[in-house]
Amino acid sequence: MANILHIAAHLGDGAGKAISGLAILGSREGGHSHRILLLQEPRKLNHIERCKANGVAVLPLSAIDGALAWADIAVISYWASAFLNDFIRGLTINKPLLIWYHNNGFSGELMPDDVLDKCERLLVTTPATLGISRYAAKNPAPVYGFGDFNPGELTRKTDYSLKSGALSIGYVGMPTYKRLPSNFVDYCDAALGTVPNSHFTMLGENDGSVQNDIARRGMGRYFTFIGWRNNVYDNLRRFDVFSYLMRPDTTASIDNSALEAMAVGLPVVISQSPIGCWIVQNGATGLTVNNPQEYASAIRRLFDSEAERRRLGQAARRYAISHCSAVENLRRFNAEIERVAK
Repeated sequence: MANILHIAAHLGDGAGKAISGLAILGSREGGHSHRILLLQEPRKLNHIERCKANGVAVLPLSAIDGALAWADIAVISYWASAFLNDFIRGLTINKPLLIWYHNNGFSGELMPDDVLDKCERLLVTTPATLGISRYAAKNPAPVYGFGDFNPGELTRKTDYSLKSGALSIGYVGMPTYKRLPSNFVDYCDAALGTVPNSHFTMLGENDGSVQNDIARRGMGRYFTFIGWRNNVYDNLRRFDVFSYLMRPDTTASIDNSALEAMAVGLPVVISQSPIGCWIVQNGATGLTVNNPQEYASAIRRLFDSEAERRRLGQAARRYAISHCSAVENLRRFNAEIERVAK
C-alpha cells in the first residue's frame, strides 16, 4: 500500500472532478491511500466537500512539508501555466514523481523540457496526447480524466419524441468565449435558420459575453441560461440533443460534460477539432462538425428523425459504458503507481 499525494493548483472545473474523483475511488477501492494538496486558495468548494465526505484529506500549501513527508509517491496534476512550471522547477523531492497532464497538447504551450525531466512517468488524459513526440521519452500512459464517473449508474433517456414539436438543444459547461468558439452565435444562427423551432438551454457559469451577443443579434427568445447546477442529469434527460461546440484552440482533453450526456443516452453534436474526434465516432456514436453549415445540417438531421436521435443516443450510451469505466481507469493508474514504486 502506498501513500499517494496529489498536488494541484486547484480543484475547479473538469480537472477538479478528475482529481477528486480518482482520489475518492482509489481510497474506496483500497490498495492505496490518497491525499490532495492545493497550491492556491480554492474558488469552488464542491469537489473539496465531496472529498472530505469520502475521507480524502484536502490540504493547503502551508502543509506541504508534512504532506511530502507522508507521501510515498507524488502526482502533480498539470495544465500549462507559468505558475505550475515554476513550482515544479523549485520542488525538491526524494520520492517518485509523476505528472498527470490535463491538456490535450494541441493548443497552448507544451510542457518545458526541464519540467518534463522532473517526472519519472507522464500520465495523459486523452489518447490524442500520446502522439506528441516531445513526450515519447517518458512513455506516456493514458489515465483519463473522468474521476469516479460510472456511466452505467446513470438513468438513461427513454423518450426521444419532440415535446410540442420543438427541438431542445442543451449545453453544460461554461457558456462563455473561454470555452465556446468566437463565432458560436453564427453556429446557432445557422441552426435556427434550418430548424426555427429549436431552443437552446445553456447550463454553467455565465459571464454574460455570449448571452449579450445573442441578445444583440435578436436571438434571445431562443435561449435560456440556467447558471451553474451541482447535478445536471435530470436536465440532460430533458434535452433532445447535446451540443458541444469548442474553441479550436481549447486545451481541454476528454470532456466530462460530453461523456455524461452520452452516458444518459443523448445524441451529441460536437466540434471535430481538436478533441471531438476522440470522443465521438461521426455517424456512429454522435455527429462531429467543423463549421456552422455542418452544424446546421446535423441539427436538421436530428430534428427530422426520432429514430436517428434514438439510434445515436443509445449508441453513445453503449460507448460510454464500455469505454469510460472509472474502475478500469483506476487500474491503469494503480499500474503506473506500482511501476514507479518498484
